[in-house]
Amino acid sequence: MKFGKRAASSAAQYYLSEPADETVTGRARPDRRVADLGEELDRFFRSLVRFSLAIRLSKSLERDASAAGLDPESYPIDIGGFDKLFCYWEGGQPRYAFYLYLYPGRETGDPNCQVHLYETMKLLAGLNRMVIEAVRAGQSGALKNDPIFQRRLDRALVLTAYYATFFENMKATEGLFRPGSEGERPVEFRALKASFQRRFLEAEQAMFEPADIERHVLQRRWPYLGIEATYLDHPGQAFIHKVYFPQSFAGVVRSHATRTAAQAVSGTAIAGR
Repeated sequence: MKFGKRAASSAAQYYLSEPADETVTGRARPDRRVADLGEELDRFFRSLVRFSLAIRLSKSLERDASAAGLDPESYPIDIGGFDKLFCYWEGGQPRYAFYLYLYPGRETGDPNCQVHLYETMKLLAGLNRMVIEAVRAGQSGALKNDPIFQRRLDRALVLTAYYATFFENMKATEGLFRPGSEGERPVEFRALKASFQRRFLEAEQAMFEPADIERHVLQRRWPYLGIEATYLDHPGQAFIHKVYFPQSFAGVVRSHATRTAAQAVSGTAIAGR
């Protein structure tokens, strides 16, 4: 069986810098994309929780894998189609979403949000391949004793829990960044934090090394806030591990290992205006 079945499917205006070969528009309104991304990351997370339980119980994966097929796009975590969540049409043109962390007191967004999302998807794809290789060798039962697999699964649990929370927060807090929203319903930060705490408690309980949870957390500032910028179709843009990057970032991400990509991207020109 697959461990996750797919469900059917900003402050004042904010802009990225605009290289000559790219066109960027700021977006300050919530969008179904944000909700869909949050739901999909939460599905990944809950699939990983169930998968971790199956591994801990020494459940043989061979029969389930044979029935589900050994497709790295869908087994054991179904990640197929994730790239489509960044794409939409508006005004007769294709557009692509790019997400940034937003920190209180800072006027510019941090593009490492998209880099960390790429890292998350790369990690999930790697886990799928690792499991499939073990199944083909008849060694799925040995995964629970493999320290590399344990660390990767633990990190995937934390990253997907984080991003499910991030997009949930982003959807709930968009009114804070929209002009003229002063009279709207206030953000229920207590409810958001309770949701965050429940999700991370589930992650901790599913981890092989729960004491390492702090090591995997992407940011410790609360609340987790973000904004969306959108790019028009342009040469050089790319999807890397199912995550969209405009031309100005695609080359940077491709040419660096995951650990250094965030540092490299931080040096790429980004400005609010």
